[in-house]
Amino acid sequence: MNTVTLLGIDIGKNTFHLHGQDARGHQVLRNNGIQNLVVAGFLTNCCVEGTVRSGYEKGYNVVTLSDCTATFTSEQQQAAEQFTLPMFSQVLQHTQFLETLSR
Repeated sequence: MNTVTLLGIDIGKNTFHLHGQDARGHQVLRNNGIQNLVVAGFLTNCCVEGTVRSGYEKGYNVVTLSDCTATFTSEQQQAAEQFTLPMFSQVLQHTQFLETLSR
């Protein structure tokens, strides 16, 4: 994983949308050779997990930045990091991710 492409995220009062995850956006990502998604955000066990699963189901290599996500309790965060997210992504701290880019 040696290239990084910015993928836009809209967070509104009642909406959350990851650009590129709908059918049209997915095609744009694929047409531009995007194979890797790096995910960070709030509500690790809800919005982040949903985005990670969606990317995984569409065949992307997904990385979740564990120290760039958060949820309401440390127990919920730990459960997501240790059990759910590893099924669909590689879970790394941001420093570990940055090290992979320099290789």
